[in-house]
Amino acid sequence: MNRFRLVLCTLILASSSSLLAQGPDVMYLRFNEGTGTTTADLAIPGIGSTPTLVGTCGWVTGANAQLGAASLNPGTGANDSVDTGVGLNVTGDWTVEFWQRDTFVSPIWPVPARHVLSDGTNSGLRAFHQNILGNPNLDMTFVPSTGVGGISVPQSIVPNQWVHFAFVYTASNSTINAYVDGVFAISQTYTSIVPLATTAGTNLRVGGYVGGASWDGQIDELRIWNSARSAADIATFYNQEIALYNNNLAVTDVSAPVSPSGDCVLAGAAETVTCTVTNFSGTAVTAGSLVPIEYVVNGGTPVPDFILIPAGDLGAGASLTHNFVTPVDLSAPGSYTITVTVMQLGDQNPADDSDSTTVVSGGAGRITSFPWSEDFDGLNSGSTTPPFGWKQESGDSSGQFSDWIFRQGQAATASTSPLGDHTSGSGIYAYVEDSSANHAAVNLRTPCLDFSALTSPQLSFWFHSQDASLGLNSNPMSIDVIVQPAGTVTMDVFGPEANIGNGWMARSADLSAFAGQTVQLVFRGRSDGGTAKNDTAIDDILIFDQQPTPGQAPVPGTAVLDLNAATNGNGSPVASAANGPYFATSSAGGTLLFSFEGETNRPFALLIGPLNPVAATYPNVGQLDIGGAVNPMTGIPAFIQVLGDGFNPLDFFDILFNTGPAGTTTMSFPTPAIPVGPVGGFQTLFSTGNGFFFAISNAVELTII
Repeated sequence: MNRFRLVLCTLILASSSSLLAQGPDVMYLRFNEGTGTTTADLAIPGIGSTPTLVGTCGWVTGANAQLGAASLNPGTGANDSVDTGVGLNVTGDWTVEFWQRDTFVSPIWPVPARHVLSDGTNSGLRAFHQNILGNPNLDMTFVPSTGVGGISVPQSIVPNQWVHFAFVYTASNSTINAYVDGVFAISQTYTSIVPLATTAGTNLRVGGYVGGASWDGQIDELRIWNSARSAADIATFYNQEIALYNNNLAVTDVSAPVSPSGDCVLAGAAETVTCTVTNFSGTAVTAGSLVPIEYVVNGGTPVPDFILIPAGDLGAGASLTHNFVTPVDLSAPGSYTITVTVMQLGDQNPADDSDSTTVVSGGAGRITSFPWSEDFDGLNSGSTTPPFGWKQESGDSSGQFSDWIFRQGQAATASTSPLGDHTSGSGIYAYVEDSSANHAAVNLRTPCLDFSALTSPQLSFWFHSQDASLGLNSNPMSIDVIVQPAGTVTMDVFGPEANIGNGWMARSADLSAFAGQTVQLVFRGRSDGGTAKNDTAIDDILIFDQQPTPGQAPVPGTAVLDLNAATNGNGSPVASAANGPYFATSSAGGTLLFSFEGETNRPFALLIGPLNPVAATYPNVGQLDIGGAVNPMTGIPAFIQVLGDGFNPLDFFDILFNTGPAGTTTMSFPTPAIPVGPVGGFQTLFSTGNGFFFAISNAVELTII
C-alpha cells in the first residue's frame, strides 16, 4: 500500500463510528412526522417521490405508534391513502417491507379487501387481506405487478396487533420469500422474471386505492429496495428504524473507458477514466471539499486523484461525474479491469466505495502466441455456443441450422456426418447440418489472430465432407480472411471444396500474405446444395509460423506419412503439410502407429534409413531425406532398407501396403525393447497415376525414450 493510501486509511479508522446499515434505495417512509399532510421519503438515491396524505388520512402518535414518533392512519374514506406521486418499475432483485396493525374488531368483517399498498387500482401491485363476510381471512397477500400471481401468508394478520411483513424477490431463481416478524414464513417460485411495478400511468399508494377500501388500522416503516435483502438483514433490522449514514460516498458507475467497437480494434494509449460518485448519506458534502479518489488497473499500482465538490454542495442522493487527470494506456491487446475507489474521510460504508469496469482491447480472446490450436473439446454437444473469442456470424443466414453446431459422435444425417471427432473419436467437432436447411452461408469466425510477429503464418485443419448423393448435392466449404480493423475480405484462401469421401482429411492454407497483420478467419459452410446429403465438418485447427526446413513436405492426397502424431522442427503436425523432416517418439511397450495417405488403391513401399535431409532429389517425384551418400551408378542413397512394400501381387502381406479405396491405411505395432535413442528415419514411396509413377512422402525420424 502506498503512503497516500496508508495515511488516508489511518485517518478514516481513527474517525469512523460503529457501522450503520445502508438505507433503502427506492423508497423509505418512516411516517414519523405526526402532523401535516406530507411525509418524507428518506430513500437514497430514491426515485423522486413526494408522498402526500389524501382525504382523512392522518397520524397515530404515542403508545399506538410502532417505530419512531408516529405511524400512518390511512383513514376510512374510499380514497384515503398516501399518494407517493410516483410509479414503480423495479426489475431484477427487490424487497418490500412494512409494519401493519389491523384494528377492525367486528366479528362480521366487511367484504371489500383492505389494502396496505396498491397502485391506485385493484388489479396491479398491491398488499391486502381479503375479508369474507362472516369468515375473517387473516392472510396477507402480496401481488408484485399486473398479471402476476400473488403470494399469500396464511393466518398471519393478528387483529389489533402490529405485525411486520417482508417480501424478498431473487431474480436468479425467480422466487419470493415472505417473512413475518423477521422469520421466514413461505416462498413462491415463478416461471419468469417478476418485476415490482405499478400499472402504467398510476402511482404507488399506501393505505388504500382509488374508489376502494382503505386499510383499517395503522401502517409504519415502508421500505422498498432494489436488492434482495438477506434473511439476516430482515431479522436484524425489521424491528428498528434504519439509521442513515452521515458520511457515505460511493462509486456507482465507471462509464469510461469502454471496449472499442468493431472486431480486433485496439483501445488508445491515453484513455480517460470517468466515474460517477453518489452521496448515499443523509448529509450534504460541503462545496469546495477535496475527496481522494483513485483507480487501479488489473490490481496494479493505484493512480491517485481528488474530487473537488462543486458549488451548491453534493446533497443527499445527489451524484457527480469525475474525470481522472491521469489517463490510462490500453493500447496493448488484452483485458483490463479498472477499479475506481473513493476514499471519503470518515466514510461509514466501505462496501460501496468501489466499482469496476472491464475493457477488452484488440478483441475478446485475441491470439498473440503461436502455434495456436483449437479442437473444440470441452464444448457441449449439440450446442451452437462457440469457444471463447469465436463467434457465429449473425448476418449470414437465419432459421434452423443457420449456425455451426458442436457435436460429439455422429450427427442426425448418418450417411454424411463423421462417426466422431478427429482428435480422439470421442471428442467434439464443428459441423454444418444439412437437414431441413437451405442456407447459402453458415459462417463461423475465429478470434482475432495477431500475426504481427509472424513471417509465414500457415493454417492446417482436418476436414470431413461426404456427399451421400455422390456429388449431386454437394455443399462446398471455403475459408475467407478478414484483415482487421479495416475489414478487408480476401475470399477463398481455401476452397471451395466438398465431397472428399467418408473420412477426416488433412487440409491447409497458406496465410503468409497476411504476415504482420491482424486477421480473422471465416469458415464459410453452406447447406443449399439440394437434398440433405452433405454435412460439412472441421476439427483440430492449427495456426503456426512456418520456418524454413530442408525436408520433403507431405503431399496431401498423394504422399503422406505420419507416425505417432509426429511434428517438425516448428512444432507443426504432419497435417500442416509443412516441410519436414518430422519427429516422433515411443517407448518400450508402447505403440507405433503408422498412417499412410496416397491416391486410392495404390501400393507403396515403407523405407528406413539414417535421417539425412536432402539426401537426394528427384524432379517431379520428391526428395529423399534418409540414407547416406548417393550411389553415382544408381542415384540412390546408401543405407536405405525396404521394410515392406505392396508391389508384389503374389505376396499375401503386400495387400497391407496399399492405400485401398479410401486412399488411406494405418498399421499398428507394439514398440520393441530396443535401446533408447534415435532408431532411424522412415519415408514412403507411393505409386501414382500422374505420369511420373511415384511420389515420395515426408520423412519421420523415430526416437525411443
